[in-house]
Amino acid sequence: MNEKILIVEDDFPTLTLLEEGLRMKNFQTDSATSGKEALEKIEEIKKGNREKPDLILLDILLPDISGIEILKEIRKNPETKDIKVFAFTNFSDPELNQKLIQEKIDEILLKVDVSLDQLVEIIREKLK
Repeated sequence: MNEKILIVEDDFPTLTLLEEGLRMKNFQTDSATSGKEALEKIEEIKKGNREKPDLILLDILLPDISGIEILKEIRKNPETKDIKVFAFTNFSDPELNQKLIQEKIDEILLKVDVSLDQLVEIIREKLK
């Protein structure tokens, strides 16, 4: 399998749990701990200087740049627009969800509602 997942998460305990848990399930992981770092990695992907991930697990509430802005950047570029993007957040709001849907998010997952095993199952299903 070995699909590659870019995790954009500013909370280090959550990031560590996701990275270790996904690696144990045979996924390759890369991470960004801020919106700025995520955009830099996306820019490298666009230029062909970084391998394109199969999935981006995107926290929406980041300290510097909104996850929605990152999603817009991903979707507007031909090299990145087809990457699956899951919003993985603690924040549930109908208005926010509508914005994410408008920007063609693939999945919206609340961290508190999804165990690591459930997340892996959802990822595997969506990457088939």
